[in-house]
Amino acid sequence: MNYLKISSVFLAFLLIAGCNPNAIFSESETIEGSKWDNTKKIVFKPEIEDISKPYDICVTLSHVYGYAPKTLDIIVKTTSPSGIKKEKEYSLFVKSKDGAYFSDCAGDYCDLKTQIEKSFKFSEPGTWEFSIEHNMAMNPLPAVMEIGLVIEK
Repeated sequence: MNYLKISSVFLAFLLIAGCNPNAIFSESETIEGSKWDNTKKIVFKPEIEDISKPYDICVTLSHVYGYAPKTLDIIVKTTSPSGIKKEKEYSLFVKSKDGAYFSDCAGDYCDLKTQIEKSFKFSEPGTWEFSIEHNMAMNPLPAVMEIGLVIEK
């Protein structure tokens, strides 16, 4: 039964990611045991070739129905190919004020995609590094299954 649930979530993610022809990068990492410790940094290394275009950068969250907080507060650290580092905090809104999920839920599994940067201009071509960690008071943060990064044209 557990295999069926995991397969369903994975298939749903593939369908969501596969249906976006504008995505130049789309990866996610599974959170072991669905408990995200704030010392666990999720790292993505997209290769950016064309810096003449602006890109939208999104973070994806797969969570179990029952995720309690209304937001997911994260810190995103970027490192350029030449080593320039920047850090920025974001709040991903998971629930409305009345407690309704913004996520797309199928049974007990929910997926949320949040744009964190619109028309972002990369300063140089090459391999960039995006490191994502949570900045929540609760630690480890329960009910988090996957965190992903999507970069779109």
